[in-house]
Amino acid sequence: MKKLISIIAVAVICFMTTAKAQTIHTILYANTIDEGIGESVKVDVERVINEVGKIAQFIGYNTSWNIAATAETCSKQNLFSTINSLNVSSDDVVFFYYSGHGWRRGEDTDPFPRMCLTEPDEANHPQVAEVRNALKGKNARLTIVVTDCCNKDLYERSFSRSYGKGATYSKGSDYANYKKLFVETKGEVVITSSKSGQVSGCNNDVGGYLTYIFFLDLNEALQNASTSNWSTVLENTKKDVANYTSQEPYYQLNGQNVQGSTPPQPSNNTVYPQNDQLAALFTNLISKNRSVDSRLAQVGTVLSYFTTDAQIITVGSDLKTIVDRETAKDFLTRICMSPNIVQINVLEERVYGGKKKILKIHEIRTKLTY
Repeated sequence: MKKLISIIAVAVICFMTTAKAQTIHTILYANTIDEGIGESVKVDVERVINEVGKIAQFIGYNTSWNIAATAETCSKQNLFSTINSLNVSSDDVVFFYYSGHGWRRGEDTDPFPRMCLTEPDEANHPQVAEVRNALKGKNARLTIVVTDCCNKDLYERSFSRSYGKGATYSKGSDYANYKKLFVETKGEVVITSSKSGQVSGCNNDVGGYLTYIFFLDLNEALQNASTSNWSTVLENTKKDVANYTSQEPYYQLNGQNVQGSTPPQPSNNTVYPQNDQLAALFTNLISKNRSVDSRLAQVGTVLSYFTTDAQIITVGSDLKTIVDRETAKDFLTRICMSPNIVQINVLEERVYGGKKKILKIHEIRTKLTY
């Protein structure tokens, strides 16, 4: 299990898109209700939503979301029911992510842990190997499995680099690098936060150390064509986690490069796993295929989903720095008129009386070039 600790370094730092042939299917299971690590796990959930949203934008894929973060949903039965019902095409990507407590039995031979989910009964703690086998039967082109939990027979769960603080800005060279990793790779990428016999660390500022560093190294690799390969990403993640913490991740890479079909170019989009309908309305407001006047004419309709005192909080890519805090009307008007916003990722919502009172979002800006 994860052990919650304080910061150890001074500078520690939706579903809806337009119709597209390929999809990233995200299955996100997280123990956000645990009294010890729940707050740090919430950071992990927001990070995964944001990062998968970015990936989908850059490679032009659709997104589908299965998020289980409550006692009622984060269960073994629900997990395998979700996997079994997953409708996957041969060119799709499946991303499975788990953050929470984990452990292993003394007789376990598989190097990956068991996941506690929110299940009180140990019999309902599935091994990562079970999830891998179930996902293999879906025949996706690429399957990515990331688990941030302990890998020790005792129930426990225990960084200094900068992280971007503004909006995410797309760059022309990024598209090819994203394509290499997520379109031109076939097989399986599996990583867990600790090797056998170790606990995993987290805190409320960055979330799970493995999750934080994995996406940090992934984003760094995507800026350089020579490092845009899974071997480099996984090995750098392993080294960086080991250098800055007392844990060492374990990974397996079973993949090959392929010449994947050319994905559609990214279009204006909103990633909002909790609300398909509002995602569609947000996407209409940022769609550059419609005039600004026609978009502004829809603001009143969208406002009906919000309380009169609703606030929209825009955060940077560190998910902490507040870039802007606006009324719902000001936010909706701004995104209608902005020529540079290409995607909105909704990371968190708070509802009062059936209406949205607070939204926490991250923006992707500047049109992609190829």
